[in-house]
Amino acid sequence: MSLGALPTALLMPPVNLLVPCAAGLLLWRSRPRAARWLLAAGLAGLLVLSLPIVSRALIISLETNLPLSPPAAGPPGAIVILSAEALRNNGVLE
Repeated sequence: MSLGALPTALLMPPVNLLVPCAAGLLLWRSRPRAARWLLAAGLAGLLVLSLPIVSRALIISLETNLPLSPPAAGPPGAIVILSAEALRNNGVLE
């Protein structure tokens, strides 16, 4: 991941819930009440997102309104497999 993608990653869940946790840890000595609130909010959000009932509801919301039939253009002409790196020739990276 490049450094330019860091702000985007910090805005996407579940990483965005680690930001208030980190802020709570940084404020622990100077503002303990606010720090406890930030930690509790971040950890509660992480807990809620990790529950199966919430994850199922989020997946179902993404799977609505999907096309039921294949596209009219016909079958695809190629299958593309994306990978970050390929090992060949006894483990030599190409």
